[in-house]
Amino acid sequence: MSKKKSRKIDPLTRPPPPPPPPPLAYLPLRPLALFGDVKPLILRKTSKENAPRIRGYRCSAVWDVKQPPTDRARFDEIVRGIGGLATLYHGTKARNIEDIVKEGLRPGAQSCMFGSGIYLGPIEKARNYAEWTVKYILQVDVALGQIYRAPRAEKFTLGSLTEKGYNSVMGVSGLTTSWSGTLSTTEHVVYSPDQVSIRKVLEYQGIEEPVRDLNGFCQNIIITDNPVESGKTAFKDILNRRTCGKTAYNRLATDNGPIWICADCIQRYKIRIGSKVTHKHAGRRGEITVRILGPFTG
Repeated sequence: MSKKKSRKIDPLTRPPPPPPPPPLAYLPLRPLALFGDVKPLILRKTSKENAPRIRGYRCSAVWDVKQPPTDRARFDEIVRGIGGLATLYHGTKARNIEDIVKEGLRPGAQSCMFGSGIYLGPIEKARNYAEWTVKYILQVDVALGQIYRAPRAEKFTLGSLTEKGYNSVMGVSGLTTSWSGTLSTTEHVVYSPDQVSIRKVLEYQGIEEPVRDLNGFCQNIIITDNPVESGKTAFKDILNRRTCGKTAYNRLATDNGPIWICADCIQRYKIRIGSKVTHKHAGRRGEITVRILGPFTG
């Protein structure tokens, strides 16, 4: 019985693979420099019933925001092109609200963690960037598109990010390393005002609430001057590093969660908003350096 001959395909006659699908056509994202005169936003006071809650604050006012029709149409076109529509929040100072109403959201300072961009995140993140007594938080629709998950702090621009094939940067909670450790809350950054559309302006007033934990133990790492055993003098700095441990009545917000600091350490080390302090990280071995943001009100 004769064997059937196998039919081999000559690679020279093999049909070529189908061409890749054409990329989605969308309006190009514009850097800030290409924005000319901008029509102001229109604010209309509305109900506070569905406003997100923030512990220690009550929502005192909510404004719906209406964009000029041409701006909203352009944003909708961007969403259809790059996708990734999400609703996030942006905290700001009261003095910035007037400029935002006139010009919309604009990229911030180049010194920020991922460069000059528009930083957004959950409301728990946004609240830390608003003032302590009266907070203004923007509810924002954003077109994130292709997201670059940054492993560490790195400066980006719209051009450099587009060359990589991405439309936004994501700092991932617990993974992305910043100047003072890993991020405690996820944040997103976009680099073109075309990618954002403000939905609401939320105003919050601080309220008095019963505090469960009135005090704790100071978590600041200090260096003592205790004598060490003979033969261990080379390790004196390490052996004399310890947690202060004194009773503390000041709970401070940092860029990596709240910590207790005693009055003695605040006075001795001149700890202020913006100061860096080192403490033992509860979730992992070793020490972590954090930046003080202000009193903790959560």
